[in-house]
Amino acid sequence: MTEREAAPITSAVRELYEGTGLDIAELVELRTGPVLNLVDRGGAAWQVHTFRAETLVHRLRPPPVIIGF
Repeated sequence: MTEREAAPITSAVRELYEGTGLDIAELVELRTGPVLNLVDRGGAAWQVHTFRAETLVHRLRPPPVIIGF
């Protein structure tokens, strides 16, 4: 795995934890999907890395959201 590939995987693991509470140790599989090259309405180009995660955990437990003002 190259350093460039590692950054999207690291981000995916972090986002998965933030959204579901799943730790990487609870994953049965984390597979990379296609990279999507998209352009938004303003003309900005975006590269979206997709992933598929599988777990045997039946209840997700998102961490609490802390809003600082």
